Amino acid sequence: MARLEETIYHQLDVLPSHTLNRKETLIVIVDMINGFVREGAMADPKIANIIPAHLDLFKQLELANHLYFVDAHLSDCQEFKSFPAHCIIGTEESEIVEELKEDSLSAQVIQKNSTNGFLAPDFLNPLDQILTYDDFVITGCCSDICVLQFALTLQTYIHQYNKDKHVYVVVDAIDTYDSGDHKAESFNKISIDLLKASGVQVV
Repeated sequence: MARLEETIYHQLDVLPSHTLNRKETLIVIVDMINGFVREGAMADPKIANIIPAHLDLFKQLELANHLYFVDAHLSDCQEFKSFPAHCIIGTEESEIVEELKEDSLSAQVIQKNSTNGFLAPDFLNPLDQILTYDDFVITGCCSDICVLQFALTLQTYIHQYNKDKHVYVVVDAIDTYDSGDHKAESFNKISIDLLKASGVQVV
């Protein structure tokens, strides 16, 4: 299996846009920021290849609302015991990539100090309001860390409280970094398999 953006998928063609193109749909864009795409210890320029899929998705689901998660870490973040220091709050690394910045101006933007945006205070505190949406369409990076953790936690929450909600992850619009023993090809595939096994609809 080649890296996702190097494979011909046409996943957007099978996205059920006839049911998702509505105001009750929330597109959740995870960590499409400079620190994972353009600069810094965690950046992989190939992740930029999924930006066009985001723009196509926005056109396809033009009525949906958007929410952006952005890594914005404290300088002494405990996460840096597991990962290199990255995306310090207030730095260029923590900024949304230029191609999506205009879209983000009319969206909700939530900063997070961990890999899982679900646990960010600005997501948890108005959780009842956020869960008024019927459908959640998740994109971004990293597929095996921040995307995976958020999608699985959201799906688990929906199951726990017996909510009639649906979680989608768009394959064309997710990716992870390639570095050393962390091979994007392998981790992308593992992530997709785990998402499918949990009940998330991977399209």
